[in-house]
Amino acid sequence: MSWKHRVVRHPLAERDIETQTDYYLLEVGSPDPAERFVTAIEKTLRMLVKNPELGPARRFGRSDLAGLRSFPVKGFDRHLVFYRPTENGIEVLRVLHGARDLGAIFDE
Repeated sequence: MSWKHRVVRHPLAERDIETQTDYYLLEVGSPDPAERFVTAIEKTLRMLVKNPELGPARRFGRSDLAGLRSFPVKGFDRHLVFYRPTENGIEVLRVLHGARDLGAIFDE
């Protein structure tokens, strides 16, 4: 990946990925889905950094979320990567299950 294609992950996005991975390890009791989830995240981010306009624009009440987009995690389509394009790539803000109350999460 060249310097032009950079992924910046916010701490909340890192926590979201870790929380979901822990769920698969502890609740499901198998490392297989956890490993597949992490691999799917990486593949999705590589695709988005090369094509940052893929996901639909999302609008929430906060002005600091301008330009926010979402895209499903490949193979885990109910999980969404919330990101925004930057000059050098993408900025990943959250990775959340789509059934969550996204308005409440992003309007906090």
